[in-house]
Amino acid sequence: MRVFGVLLTFALAGACLGAEPGPAAIARDRQAEPEYQGKPLGYWIALGRNKHPEARRSAVAALGNMGPEARTAVPALTELLSGQDESLRAVAAKSLWRIKKGKESK
Repeated sequence: MRVFGVLLTFALAGACLGAEPGPAAIARDRQAEPEYQGKPLGYWIALGRNKHPEARRSAVAALGNMGPEARTAVPALTELLSGQDESLRAVAAKSLWRIKKGKESK
């Protein structure tokens, strides 16, 4: 019986440590990540890996529109420069330019 009590204690402690963040933590995380059209930067980076070409192009263009705030997307955008989709490569190059241009102008 004592072993069961110890196991239950560890299970409850683990559940508390892995609990979902509260509203304050979620709001703090959202403030830390820049947004474009109401969507966080991570959304646009993930959409840039979508299997649909038009979704990828829209996401990559949105990253460029974010300017220097999207600098953490530079590795993902750089990776797209070597892809086979010519129009996506062009949009990625323009977005990288807009991110860099914005950094230099401030």
